Amino acid sequence: MRFAAIVSFLLPLVAAKPAQKGKTFSNVEIFDPPTNYRDPQVLYARPLELSDGTLLGTWENYSPEPPNVWFPIVKSKDGGKTWKEISKVKDTQNNWGLRYQPQLYELPRAFGKYPKGTVLCSGSSIPSDLSETLIEVYASRDKGYTWEFVSHVALGGEALPNPGLTPVWEPFLMTYKEKLILYYSDQRDNATHSQKLVHQTTTDLKKWSKVVDDTKYADYYARPGMPTVAKLPNNEYIYVYEYGGGPNPPAGSDYWFPVYYRLSKDPQKFLNKAHHQIVSNDGTTPAGSPYVVWTPYGGKNGTIVVSCGTRSEIFTNQALGDASAWKKWDVPQPTAYTRSLLTFQKDPDLLMIMGAGILPPAGGKNTVSASVVRFSTKQENRIPANQSSPDVSNLRHRRSEIEQELCKIKPYIRGIKQRAREIIDEIKIYQKDVPREYWKDMDQLRSALKEIKRELEKLTTLKRRLRYEAKELRKEALRQIVSKLRSWMKLRDFRCGVKPLIESSLPEIATNPHYNQTSLYLTMNHPRRIERVSRVIKGSRTSSSPVNDQRLQLTKPLTFTHYSQAKPQSAQVENAYPQRVEYVYLYTVEMKREVASIAAETQAIKTDYRFRVARLQRDIAQMQRRLDQMERSKA
Repeated sequence: MRFAAIVSFLLPLVAAKPAQKGKTFSNVEIFDPPTNYRDPQVLYARPLELSDGTLLGTWENYSPEPPNVWFPIVKSKDGGKTWKEISKVKDTQNNWGLRYQPQLYELPRAFGKYPKGTVLCSGSSIPSDLSETLIEVYASRDKGYTWEFVSHVALGGEALPNPGLTPVWEPFLMTYKEKLILYYSDQRDNATHSQKLVHQTTTDLKKWSKVVDDTKYADYYARPGMPTVAKLPNNEYIYVYEYGGGPNPPAGSDYWFPVYYRLSKDPQKFLNKAHHQIVSNDGTTPAGSPYVVWTPYGGKNGTIVVSCGTRSEIFTNQALGDASAWKKWDVPQPTAYTRSLLTFQKDPDLLMIMGAGILPPAGGKNTVSASVVRFSTKQENRIPANQSSPDVSNLRHRRSEIEQELCKIKPYIRGIKQRAREIIDEIKIYQKDVPREYWKDMDQLRSALKEIKRELEKLTTLKRRLRYEAKELRKEALRQIVSKLRSWMKLRDFRCGVKPLIESSLPEIATNPHYNQTSLYLTMNHPRRIERVSRVIKGSRTSSSPVNDQRLQLTKPLTFTHYSQAKPQSAQVENAYPQRVEYVYLYTVEMKREVASIAAETQAIKTDYRFRVARLQRDIAQMQRRLDQMERSKA
């Protein structure tokens, strides 16, 4: 039963793959509007993940007019950490401009002449005097680079949220069976409702059905608005909206917008379903501009995630919308008007939160930004909102973790490659004369080989990602250290002689990923310290750092003549040198020790896994000898 033995020998390797960790980040800036943009500069940010993993984003753009306003389209290929503008969706029909509430959507199937994968952008075309509103749909056949007009959906009146007016607002797209549904807020029935929620459907993106009511209240001044919808694993749909004029307003207010939701098996029939207010287990009540998504993370029911416009936290429910099961989570993304959410197709544990600031008056402070958090690491999700990046010590710790992960992955990849070769050799040798009773074992062997090849591809991809992340962390650490250097350069003699030379040397710091080298610039202004610090930075052995890591070597020698010429301009400045330089020197030594310690731990892990790989190779050799003996005995 040699093949069964090989299969049983390989399966533990497949099961023992290392855990993969996706990227998280806090409040990454996507767009900072120019100073000539009108208040509130930007609003209403919306992301979209395409089927190939690429991210797109858009928002309301308050640029000076003329020309007419448009919806910018930005693209990210690294999970949202960096973005680049690729196009603009412009009004080609009315000469008004695309002004309010954009929504991006990728077609999961063909509609009419528009194939699967077409990207839609729906929003409101509104003239600069706000006299009319018109919800329209534009399409891109090349993943957001070029756009074409598709159809008009709903025409309304003056774009002001006042009772008695007739605008249409806030489109949201979703596919159901053979139909594309466009939900929106509607004030046109102003004789009986200040505002209600409705939808229209289409099968070809050109012709739209009659208006169907989704939510309305008997109170004329009630204003349900901003609908978003998500599908749940029990084939129900959750319909989340703000309830303007909802009951029990907080103290000091007589009108508010609590977040409510409804559940229905048919996303076209929410009108007669019961409504529920979202109240977390600690009594928190989210209000205003909600957004909902569902992710498979969290067990068989997955997790419903809701954001609102008045609190920075998100609200989750892992009980299919049970009104008593809402919980509150802290996230690093700050509060924003109609902040949006995005779950990732290949990693449901991750959640993107994108916002574009607050309603006017914004005071010129609105920017478009995003954060990505991981559900399974609550501590990571509770980073304070004002902490946009970790400190240097956290970066060094994360870098050491990445290096350890890389060390673990390398032996797995080598072992998988070697075992795959062994399997292929065995199949080639015995495929002609293997008895029929072993055919089943060979099928299992081939299945195991396919699984191992897939595992190898995943591990190789993970290794490349970890290397890239380690590189980015080193750059971030250097940027933070350089920032500290600049903040310390406040003495007058820095401005007259030392500072210009340091500024000219900063490119060398940016290209040299060594923590220790940067402290050299702090100590050069004191000639008596030059020789002493130079020995430390060049990586001389000490009892506390026995590892002579080549990463600590200087890329090229630096000269100190200019620094010794920078004389203090007063006795007060000269007396300030010793304490400052001694502090920086001690900081340098401590940093060197920490980096050396990380290098030693990494080397120990490498040695341990080399031993494991050698032991596996020995086991394989023993198995080969047994197979040879079996072959000889058969002969």
